[in-house]
Amino acid sequence: MDERFTPQSADALRQAEVEARRLHSPTIEAEHLLLALSSMEAGVAADVLHQDCHLAPQEVQIVVDEISAKFVRSTGRDDGTPTLSAALSSLLNRAAQEAQAADHAWI
Repeated sequence: MDERFTPQSADALRQAEVEARRLHSPTIEAEHLLLALSSMEAGVAADVLHQDCHLAPQEVQIVVDEISAKFVRSTGRDDGTPTLSAALSSLLNRAAQEAQAADHAWI
C-alpha cells in the first residue's frame, strides 16, 4: 500500500478491494471505495456520510449493488485480484495533490 495513506485510508482501500471482489468486478471503482467508507465506524468520511448526509451503510450498499450490476468492467489481473480503475487512480492522485497543496503528508 502507498506509504502516503493514513492507516484508515489504507483500510478503506483494502475494504474497497473486498467489495470489488464481492461484486465480481475486476477493477476497484470509486463506488467500491464509497461503500467501504460508508461501512466504517469512525473517520471524517464516515461522519460526513452518516451524520451530515444521513446515509446508512445499507442504503449505500443497495445503490452501489444496483450500479455495479449495470456495468461490464474491463479485465483485472490474471490472478483475479481487482486492480485500481483509471478513474479511481486519478481520484487518488488528485487527493495526493490536494494534500500536498495543503502541506499534509498523508492522504
